[in-house]
Amino acid sequence: MNDQYVVRLVHKYRKKGLLIDTNLALLYVVGSLNTLKIKEHKRTCNYTIDDFDRVVRFAGLFDKVIVTPHILTEMSNLLGKSSELQNILSGFIRSSIEIFKPSISATRTSRFASMGLTDSAILSIAKNKFLVLTDDMPLAAILVNASVETVVLESLRRI
Repeated sequence: MNDQYVVRLVHKYRKKGLLIDTNLALLYVVGSLNTLKIKEHKRTCNYTIDDFDRVVRFAGLFDKVIVTPHILTEMSNLLGKSSELQNILSGFIRSSIEIFKPSISATRTSRFASMGLTDSAILSIAKNKFLVLTDDMPLAAILVNASVETVVLESLRRI
């Protein structure tokens, strides 16, 4: 994925919105509390402060950040009981747009058994509507194969 392709995707989806997958949304929340916490939290310790900055800058290029109830539930559970992190999550929720897709609809994809509920919902919600930002390479491959335009964190690292 080259710079020009990413720029084209940003222009195409700037007004429509960016759907951020769970792991990068977690990075956004943890880093928003304190970038030093990124290396301390078990779900974000493989990321860097530069990764956080990339995600924040990239998300800032879009008029809307899109999430699903499934993503938000995963985030809340993975953030744990820290009131500080839950407060940051609350702000993240208020600043995003939550798109609901009934779970029964998400299970209708032939890939549900291998993808799980959250990723199946992402697939069904994003198609022809939103750009997806993820670092989950298996998910990215499925999305691209299903004609869902996707940017992976690794490509932002190379820009």
